[in-house]
Amino acid sequence: SFLAPTNTMSQIVIGRPCIESVVTVKPAVNESIATPEHYAYLGTHGIPPGLAEQFVKSKEFFPLRIWIIDNSGSMATGDGHRVVRDAAGRCATVSCSRWEELCDTISFHGALASHLGAKTEFHLLNHPGHGAPQVLTLGSGQEKVDNEATALKALTSTCPTGRTPLCNSIQQVVKQIERLAPALRRSNQRCVLVIASDGAATDGDVAQAMKPLEALPVWVVVRLCTDETPVSKPAAREISTKCASDARGSCTSRNVNSSEGALC
Repeated sequence: SFLAPTNTMSQIVIGRPCIESVVTVKPAVNESIATPEHYAYLGTHGIPPGLAEQFVKSKEFFPLRIWIIDNSGSMATGDGHRVVRDAAGRCATVSCSRWEELCDTISFHGALASHLGAKTEFHLLNHPGHGAPQVLTLGSGQEKVDNEATALKALTSTCPTGRTPLCNSIQQVVKQIERLAPALRRSNQRCVLVIASDGAATDGDVAQAMKPLEALPVWVVVRLCTDETPVSKPAAREISTKCASDARGSCTSRNVNSSEGALC
């Protein structure tokens, strides 16, 4: 996956993701696949050429990124944080809702997927309404970047609502990765699965829902979208992950079935 900005924790498909295509051709070890456009875009985020090259190469080894996004009502809680810049370019942290902070992350990764052609699916737990899709796919190369940006803006402009059917969403993604697993293994590739939530599921046992991932070619990252210790610690234990703190100390990650890393 890709490295998020420090404040965060293609085809546009509405309703059902495109699940059957994965990248099977990988570059030679020393071959550069980054274009001037890639370098220019990543440069706007302060990413140097060497790291930019690794960003682009990562999509050949991780041909599909899936985000499970918690847009339940509790994500409206106001203990989020976002980084803003003043007129002089100085950074400051301001308070916001959990959903607003997560939307900053989604916006960054969605735009990155579009500009780099790195296929990424965003699965919302609850239908967002207001014309936004519950599943949004970016970076497949079948849609213009501007059109994808519009769809991404529509998704991040919605409000969180409803319960947290996290287990059902995980189970659906497990089935998706199971269908892709033979092709991924033949090509020595993996999917990236990012789960962004602020607490426990309301529809079952998350650990049991995630258990099948242990046998699949997948890299899992769990982003706990809360500062509440009573929520974050049990949630981290429930999904049996190793803790790897991000800038806010709320990102938990686990490499399932591999000793290699991904840029997440």
